[in-house]
Amino acid sequence: MKKILLSLGLMATVLSFNAFADTGPYVELNLGYSATGTSSIDKTKQLVKEQSSHFGYNLNAGVLFLGFGAEAGYTRYADINYHDNSTSAPADLYGLHLALITDHTFGPLMLFGKLGYGQLHRGSFSVDDVKTDSTEKSGLYFGFGGGFKFTSNLAAIVQYQQIVGKGDMPDANLTSAGIRWMI
Repeated sequence: MKKILLSLGLMATVLSFNAFADTGPYVELNLGYSATGTSSIDKTKQLVKEQSSHFGYNLNAGVLFLGFGAEAGYTRYADINYHDNSTSAPADLYGLHLALITDHTFGPLMLFGKLGYGQLHRGSFSVDDVKTDSTEKSGLYFGFGGGFKFTSNLAAIVQYQQIVGKGDMPDANLTSAGIRWMI
């Protein structure tokens, strides 16, 4: 009998863990530092993008149900510079993502993780006489972070998120701090 009661108590504890998790739609706004990896474009000249870091921002919207859900977001990374031996030119870089999210709270503290599909968009640019059109590439999107809930609707969060680049598109990430508002 004791084993059965102990087992039922353990199951109730595990199953009630998500009962305290967030449920409902939310919006996040984050500001931080974005970094991009290296990449190169083969045209008549070799154009190289070196690793760099700059200011970036992010806006996410999603919905949670007992700690699990989905999210869509927009991230504006800092302009990136491609150069040859003598000249450089900037290109804008932004990303869109769709991700599954898990979010768990421990009193006022929260932890979350994100995994999904990301798409990077690079604007057009010209270096000397070489013009490169805007392009987009898809890749893996992931993120993780934590926060502190001030009220049941408002939390301060910190997070890291990245879209993995492919081919001539660099990896792009954002380490940021912001707010989450549960609607």
